[in-house]
Amino acid sequence: MKSKILFASLVICVLSLAVVAQAQSGQIEITFNNRTQYQLSMYVDGHFGCTANPGMTCDSTENTDAHLLDARLGERIVTQTQEPAVDHNYTYTVCRADDNSGPCKSE
Repeated sequence: MKSKILFASLVICVLSLAVVAQAQSGQIEITFNNRTQYQLSMYVDGHFGCTANPGMTCDSTENTDAHLLDARLGERIVTQTQEPAVDHNYTYTVCRADDNSGPCKSE
């Protein structure tokens, strides 16, 4: 029983160190929240980040610098935003992919 508790404690310590190492390495997670009816891809500073199906999310690990985020339907950019440098994870939400493209009005 003691060995199981020791093993569980060791696993928790290793996982905690991994989270701290990611934070100290200047890496963040950008979550792309696709609220449209289309499959969209998120590009970060011109490079592919991830693809989210309609109503789904996806994540991309990036540095903490400022980023230009694009949501694309195929090759067409449906919305674009400049995000400042941050030291925490955040979410980029897109609600429309039609001619009235852009981020959600409430966000």
